[in-house]
Amino acid sequence: MREYGIDLMERIDGMSWRRFSALARNLSPFGAAARRAERLRSEWKTGNDRESAEAFFTQMRGGE
Repeated sequence: MREYGIDLMERIDGMSWRRFSALARNLSPFGAAARRAERLRSEWKTGNDRESAEAFFTQMRGGE
């Protein structure tokens, strides 16, 4: 939200994985979300867009 001025939780259902990935890749490397996303990226084990997005958000919220 800080970098793009959008509430991702409100927009995620209508957002493609490709668009989400582009936004995530272009976050400031000094922001908390970018650092965490980079760490989690290596843990993604599926090519399914929906499953990848759900796994990302579960982990960003501190889930398993």
